[in-house]
Amino acid sequence: GEEGVEDEEVQSVRCSGNMKKRLFQSLVVLVVFVYFAVGVLLFVFQGRLLFPGTWLPNPAGSELDVTVLLVNDTLDVPSGVVFRMFYTKPSAGNDKFDEVVIFFGGNAELEKTLRYRAKTFARYGYRTLAVEYPGYGETPGDPELVSISHVADSAARYARSMARSAAVYAVGSSIGTYSAMRVHAKGYVAKSLLVAPFMSLPEVAGNLYWFYPVKPLMSSKYNFNSEEAVKNMTKSHCKYPTTLIIHGDAETIVPYTFGETVARELGKCCELIKAIGHGHNDIPLTLGGKFGLEIASFLEDKRNLNQ
Repeated sequence: GEEGVEDEEVQSVRCSGNMKKRLFQSLVVLVVFVYFAVGVLLFVFQGRLLFPGTWLPNPAGSELDVTVLLVNDTLDVPSGVVFRMFYTKPSAGNDKFDEVVIFFGGNAELEKTLRYRAKTFARYGYRTLAVEYPGYGETPGDPELVSISHVADSAARYARSMARSAAVYAVGSSIGTYSAMRVHAKGYVAKSLLVAPFMSLPEVAGNLYWFYPVKPLMSSKYNFNSEEAVKNMTKSHCKYPTTLIIHGDAETIVPYTFGETVARELGKCCELIKAIGHGHNDIPLTLGGKFGLEIASFLEDKRNLNQ
């Protein structure tokens, strides 16, 4: 009798152990399945994740004194590079003659925000052009490395023709810093203001999704890399900074260390401002804002134009 009871207890323990083992195996299979399923979704929809402006609602904005410009540039692409820009000029008596600011926004900046950005830098006294990306609003195409590069070059040439012999300055925010550094390196603009810059978009994505092998899986269509541009921006010796970086130290999307890397590579050609307590989307660029005096001083300083 006692042996039978012991056998039943042993079988019960074995059965319980087998159930736990099967449960653990099932959980492992489920976790692996979810991991790969999410990875596949990230890979398939990487373009929509990187450029949400292609599917987010696009309110028009209410700034009546902002003009919509439709540009069709055939210099680089015979079929034409077609895109919109939002243009405004400063109020009478507050203008910096023919000087122009060209603004390249972040990946979620649509028409309403671009109109606001144009007004923001017009208040500094500059005629301002805010660029709409391919696939955003009424600008045709897809937001990819080649198309955005073409738009950046075309927009900068347009700004140069508008400024005539006066200076053009580029302002870039987040992914817009790629375009700003590109046109600066190519000599279209004299100075650049960079908000939350980075060297490589795959590095940014890899930092966000550290639990996936993002870099090898990221499409070359989105390989935005500014290393070559930074080298060209530092070819000449700088006595005074030609680039101003403002980067939040509470960043979670583009960490502050990424901005430090860009600043370090630019060396004496760059001034870095640590925006203490600021994250990715809350750095004020307005004239009356926290960094307004630094921005105004940097843009107005003519010592760094002829050095």
